[in-house]
Amino acid sequence: MKEFKWNNLKEAFAQEQQNRQERIQLQPQAMFTSTSSAVKPISSQGVTCTFCGIPKHTEENCYMKQAASKDAHVRAKRDREEKRRKSRKGQKAHIAQ
Repeated sequence: MKEFKWNNLKEAFAQEQQNRQERIQLQPQAMFTSTSSAVKPISSQGVTCTFCGIPKHTEENCYMKQAASKDAHVRAKRDREEKRRKSRKGQKAHIAQ
């Protein structure tokens, strides 16, 4: 490319998006294979989440990952609080001796 033009870039992305949409509409949902434990779409199907393995979204938009992250935060907070309680009980028992 001799000269960079934003319009050319925008047109290329718009064309690619249109091509992907057409491929998605043309392919039936039954083209997924279940030979392994993870669901793997045929490569032309589009994006697949690297977290849950389900097609048509990315890890950044994965509801399963968001829920798992929220659960992990709740468990970590609960564990920290439990550790503090045990630590305080241990300190009180040590002082009483």
